[in-house]
Amino acid sequence: IKCVIQAKFYNNPVGNKAVQEVVASIGMYKASKGIVVTNSTFTSSAIELAQANNIELVDGEKIEEYKKIIIDKM
Repeated sequence: IKCVIQAKFYNNPVGNKAVQEVVASIGMYKASKGIVVTNSTFTSSAIELAQANNIELVDGEKIEEYKKIIIDKM
């Protein structure tokens, strides 16, 4: 599986641009999956765009959930 990942370290919500870049990169790199990761949150329009293009969004809250799962497995 080839996956395109865009990571954003922001204080404000991540908007459409990051999602658009991942959508474009999927075609360019012939990837099968796209993910945008941020320590912050996403705007409602970015969420809508991601859903329309099957892009996975990982926000700060989800990162904390993943960290907890990893730590619990140690």
